[in-house]
Amino acid sequence: MRRIWLITACTAVLATACLGSASVRDARAAAPTPEITHVTVVLAPYLAFEDLTVENTPALLKLIDRGAVGAANVRARVRGVSGLTSPTESALAISAGAWGLPVLGAPSAFVRTETFDGTGTAAAAYRRVFGVGMGNARIGFLGLPVTQAANDMESAGTVLGTLGQAVEDAGGFTAAVGNSDVGHDPSSVRYERPAAVAASDDSGTVHYGNVSAELLVDDPLAPYGRRTDLRRFRAELERVEQLAAAHRGPSLIVLDSGDLTRAQEFASVATSESAEVHRIEALRTLDAVVAMASEKQDDNEFLIVVSQSLNIDAQGELEGLGPIVAAGGGWRGYLTSPSTHRTGIVTNLDVTATTLDRLGIRRPVQVLGNAMVPVSGPASGIGRIAHLEKVNRVATSVDGAKAGVLNGYIGLAVIVLGLAGIVLARAHFWRPSSIMTATSVLMHIVLLLLSVPVASWLMFVVLPYPQSRTAAVLSLVGVALVVWAGALVLWRHFPPRIPVIVLTALTATVMLVEQLFGAPLSFVNFFGYSPLPAARFYGMGNEAASVLFGASMAALALLLDEYADRSWAVPVRRFGIIALGVVVVFVAAAPFLGANVGVAIWGTVGFGLAWILMNGKQVTWKMLAIMGVSVVAVIGALAAIDLFGSAQQTHLARALDSAGQGGLEELWTIVVRKAETNARVFTRTNWSWVLIAVLGFLGFVRMRPTGDFADTLAENPRFADAITVTLAAGALAFFTEDSGIVIPALIMLYTGAGIVWLMLMRLRAATEDTV
Repeated sequence: MRRIWLITACTAVLATACLGSASVRDARAAAPTPEITHVTVVLAPYLAFEDLTVENTPALLKLIDRGAVGAANVRARVRGVSGLTSPTESALAISAGAWGLPVLGAPSAFVRTETFDGTGTAAAAYRRVFGVGMGNARIGFLGLPVTQAANDMESAGTVLGTLGQAVEDAGGFTAAVGNSDVGHDPSSVRYERPAAVAASDDSGTVHYGNVSAELLVDDPLAPYGRRTDLRRFRAELERVEQLAAAHRGPSLIVLDSGDLTRAQEFASVATSESAEVHRIEALRTLDAVVAMASEKQDDNEFLIVVSQSLNIDAQGELEGLGPIVAAGGGWRGYLTSPSTHRTGIVTNLDVTATTLDRLGIRRPVQVLGNAMVPVSGPASGIGRIAHLEKVNRVATSVDGAKAGVLNGYIGLAVIVLGLAGIVLARAHFWRPSSIMTATSVLMHIVLLLLSVPVASWLMFVVLPYPQSRTAAVLSLVGVALVVWAGALVLWRHFPPRIPVIVLTALTATVMLVEQLFGAPLSFVNFFGYSPLPAARFYGMGNEAASVLFGASMAALALLLDEYADRSWAVPVRRFGIIALGVVVVFVAAAPFLGANVGVAIWGTVGFGLAWILMNGKQVTWKMLAIMGVSVVAVIGALAAIDLFGSAQQTHLARALDSAGQGGLEELWTIVVRKAETNARVFTRTNWSWVLIAVLGFLGFVRMRPTGDFADTLAENPRFADAITVTLAAGALAFFTEDSGIVIPALIMLYTGAGIVWLMLMRLRAATEDTV
């Protein structure tokens, strides 16, 4: 019993040792800034890094030179009626500080005096929709109720208007300027007013500004025959800036240059040459708006320019990371945030948190992003942009090839498991030479399967910045072949278990060391997370944690079976399992390392169960209770680190903070969100086929009357325990994580490949004896 408690004690010691260093690191990351009373956010839909040129965006480049720049996910997953991404989605994300689902056809925002739907003014329509008047507000977002209702059904916890309401509650005001309406004639106009959507409060109102067509001027050569009138835009901006200067409280102004949206939408009906001309003109309009917003900026003003909704191009390139610029308060260099822990990379949800943080307003519990901070970088803005563009191409290259690579890998794994079942079932009908050939081919492929995951990390040692899908795939394949060749050499010269032990141990070691050195190799990964969908930006995602656990357990079990008679085997079973469990769980779950708190649950239980089984103990209620207490203790230690040892909190501390502000209802919202994600993943991932294949193989060989499976387990008792452990840990992870079937599939991949190897090894040895 005392040995099981060691996992809790060791974790607590490691946690305490890391408290001081984490605090120092976070203190260095934050930069002191003067008091900010005014924040301007400039929306830049469809702005990409390659658009930043001296010819088209000189003002924006000057802003980058004196400010901080980063790359942000744009994550626009809902398409507009034209098939392009909609800037409204990004505006909703800024409004809520969480993913917002737009409703196609929902009313947009209108100035109170505009005519709405031919029935009267927008003010009258607002009263009809909300049941109350707009008060003194200048703008009303009439689509707020239907959009909020849609988000309530589809995305738990999204509260539209959070940003504007927080500013109002702090005694401030909001304003929006800009119009992105598209359409050829009044009867077909689609109203796009993302500035007002982003700035509105939870009643859909914005105090000041103008988002009407009054800001447009007729131009027969412009997309849809209209463009932004920069003279009128400037006049409206100066008006709201004067109000902001006179106001004693905080103020938020959201600007939208408009022309980029029209140029992007119109491109589908124009020639490529004409579309490029329109886009260049739209970029210059955006640049003029940035110049207006920055020309009079003083120490108490903060400016953010954020890209939105990058569109998939004709070649099928993915939405990547778009530029985001922040200036004011002495900020210089690169942007980063606790959301990413990556220099130069932030999330679009961080815009909301940063705006509130700069204004000195506490972030509401429903805001999922974190406040950005500047970190040092090259003095040249062009140099920083070039680096971020290179990072962006790495992300799109790996992510673009990821589906094909993983589907091929999954298909190969399923085929191997199926063929292995056939060989094991029919071998007694075959000639010895056929058996030797079949087992040799399958065992070669098993070693290749085990070589690929670790190669997806090591490939970045060989090629840190693959700039195309082809380069990324070739790098993965090349490194995997080198690792595979090494495993084949081991198979030739050492006992048959050794190559599998080395491959699984190498996988676990590379992942652990990489996390301890700040995870330089896993910014994006074929077997890990991707920053493009904005699911996770740092630490160890569920896929990587599953690979780490599965590889560690397989290596440990096979090592104990191979060297069962060695003098050190008993100490390893008694103490080594606990030590390995502490290292794996701590590295995977510690807030400043892997930051995957779910591993504290299923990882702790998994290694606890491994200790019980591999030491010949019985699983009793008392043992289960001890494991439960250990889980609570580990999570408590991690929470203490997160809450008190770091100013940059992860989702664990954020969840506890949510409960503190919103009570159990907020924790229930998190549970619902994870359950919804779990259900979606279950039907949308091909990893399900791997789990089905592994379980099917185990069931098939278990039911066969020849006894090969039972004999193999008898010869490998620790690996038999590992199969039980991975089944239990995978099942627990399925119910406690939001990656669903992916986690048990990746965990069982290693025990599945391991049992195939052992059974084929046994069949091969038996066949050699008959030759």
